[in-house]
Amino acid sequence: MPAESERLRRRVNGRDRLFFGVAAAVLLATPAGVFLSGGSRHAPPPNCVTRIEAGVMGGVTHTICSTAP
Repeated sequence: MPAESERLRRRVNGRDRLFFGVAAAVLLATPAGVFLSGGSRHAPPPNCVTRIEAGVMGGVTHTICSTAP
């Protein structure tokens, strides 16, 4: 009998249940954590402009502020 079908013949034990429980908890907690984190977006201070530049190794965000009233 091939080894692949032999694996399917044994019963699920406590170690397998623990693995599936942890995997399910991680799969459910990840979207909840992303949703509840709220992100890091915030408005720039008054008299400031935000500019996003693309680069070869990633991007950079510049916040340029004016001293004029």
